[in-house]
Amino acid sequence: MACVSFHAQRRISIYWTVVRKRGSSWESIPSGTTQGLTDIFGTSEQDIWVVGRSGTLLHWDGQRFSPSLVPGLGSLNLWSVWGRAANDFWAVGDGNTALHFDGTSWRFTSVGLASSRNSVWGSASNNVFTVSSGGLIQRWDGSQWQAAVSPTTIDLNGIWGSDATHVWAVGGTPGRVIFYDGATWSLAAMQPPGPPLYVNNVHGKDGNDLWAVGSSGTLMHLDSGGWQILPTGTTQHLRGLWYSQANEIWALGLSGQILRCDGSQVTRVNPGLAVNLRTVWGASPKDIWAAGEGGQLSHWDGTRWAAVTSASTRAIHKLWGRSASDIWAAGDGGQIMHWTGSQWSVVSAATAQALRGVWGGSGQDVWFVGDGGVAQHWDGMSIQPVNSGVTARLNDLWGSGEKRWAVGENGVVLQTSGGAFLPVSGQVSSALYAIHGSGPSDIYAVGAMGTVLHFDGTSWAVEVHAGGATLNAVWAASPDLVWIAGTQGTLLRGRFGMLVLMPAAVPSDLRGLWASSSGLGYAVGDNGYILQLRP
Repeated sequence: MACVSFHAQRRISIYWTVVRKRGSSWESIPSGTTQGLTDIFGTSEQDIWVVGRSGTLLHWDGQRFSPSLVPGLGSLNLWSVWGRAANDFWAVGDGNTALHFDGTSWRFTSVGLASSRNSVWGSASNNVFTVSSGGLIQRWDGSQWQAAVSPTTIDLNGIWGSDATHVWAVGGTPGRVIFYDGATWSLAAMQPPGPPLYVNNVHGKDGNDLWAVGSSGTLMHLDSGGWQILPTGTTQHLRGLWYSQANEIWALGLSGQILRCDGSQVTRVNPGLAVNLRTVWGASPKDIWAAGEGGQLSHWDGTRWAAVTSASTRAIHKLWGRSASDIWAAGDGGQIMHWTGSQWSVVSAATAQALRGVWGGSGQDVWFVGDGGVAQHWDGMSIQPVNSGVTARLNDLWGSGEKRWAVGENGVVLQTSGGAFLPVSGQVSSALYAIHGSGPSDIYAVGAMGTVLHFDGTSWAVEVHAGGATLNAVWAASPDLVWIAGTQGTLLRGRFGMLVLMPAAVPSDLRGLWASSSGLGYAVGDNGYILQLRP
C-alpha cells in the first residue's frame, strides 16, 4: 500500500489546490474553494464527490471540480459523503443534515433525533448508516431513519464497511473502533495504538486492510498484525478518507488539503537499532534479517524487530541465505559469519579485504566478492580464493543455475564460464553497486548516476533514473516487479522500461533490499530505517 504521503502520504495541497499524481509526476488542480474539505467518495475516477465547511459540495468528472448548490443548506458544514452509484449518494453534516442525491439533485431527508451527523456509509439503498456525537448510530431502511443500539457514548466520527455484516465506526479520544456484524454493535477486537489521538474516519478493503485518519496528520493502517501509524509529513487534522478500487487512498484535511496514496505502500518500521543498516535478507515474510555497522543484527519475526547478538563488531555489507537455518554474512576485514538457526559464528576467510557480496547455489556452493577484485568460494568445508581477473572493487554478485554474475567499480560486470570469471557488458563506466534477477533472462544491475542495467538473456540494456541519484540496491521479485533503492530515500518500482519513482518516505540513504516472490519486501538504510514495501 508508497501513499501520497503513502507508499503518497506526503504530497500536500495548500488552501484551494488539489494535488493529483499521474505516473511519477504531480500536478495541481484548482478545487475552486478555500473552505476546509472534510470528506471524499467516488464510484469511479470520473465520479467523485468532495464535501466541506460552509455547505461545500464539489463534483469531479474526471476533468475538473464543479460546485453544487443545495437550496436551504446555506453555511451548514458537511462532514461526510458516501455513494452506492452515480444516482445514489448521501452527504451528512451539522443541523441534522442528511442529504440524498438521485443523480440529478440533492434533497433533505428527515433524521428525527437532533444531532450533528458526522459520517455516513451503506451497503445498499435500504441499508445506510450515520454516526454522531454521544455514540448515536442511525440506519436508513429505504424509507426512514431509525436509531440503533450503540455500545459506546463517545463521539463517533467515521463509519465504513466491506459489506452488510462487516462495518466499522471510529471516534473519541483516545481513538476507539466499534464493529457491526449485521445484528449488533460491539467494541472491535483490535484498538488503535497510543498515544491518545482523535480518530476522525475509517475506510478500507476488508478487515485485514483497514485505514483510519485523525488529529495531527495521523494516518493508520490495520492488517492481520494490528494497527500501524504511518508518517504523513503534515500536522493538519485529517478528516476525509476514501479507498478506491484502484487501491488508491485519498485523505482530506483542513485548509483544503488533499493527500493521495497511489497504492504502493511504504511503511516505516522500528528496527530496534540506531546504526546505519546496509543489507537485508529473509527466508520468509516472517523471518527477516537486517545488518549494518558494528556487526549489528536485527531480526523480524512477523510481529516486531529485535536486536540479535552478533559474532563480530565489523561492519556487515551483505546478507544471503539458503534457508532459515543457513544464512551468510559478509563484511569488513574479510569477515564471514554463518547462521545455523540458533547462533551466528565466524568462518575463517582467505582475505583481509572487505567482502561486499555473497550468494550461493547450495549449502556447498557459496560465493563471496569484495575489494581489490577479491573472489572466494565455500565448498562446504572451507573458503578458497578464486581469480576474478580484475582488481576493481566488486560490490555484489548473484547467480542462477550454474551461472554467476558479479558487478563492481568502473562498470565491471563479470560472468562465470567453466568456473572462471569473464568480463561482459561494457555498457557503462560508472560504478555498479548491486545485482539481482528473477531468472537468467531477467537480471538487473544498478549503480551510480541513476544507472539501471537489464539483461534479457541475450544482451544488456541501460536506462538512467531518479535524476541521477546513486542506486545502492536492487531486488527482482518477479519479471513484472523489481524494487530499486538509493540515496536520500530513493525508491523505484516496476520493470525495465516502466520503472516508477516513488515518493520519498525517508530522508536517509537506502542501502539494502529483500522481497518475497509476492513482491512484499523491506528496504534498509542509514539511521536505522527499515521500510516495508507492499506491491
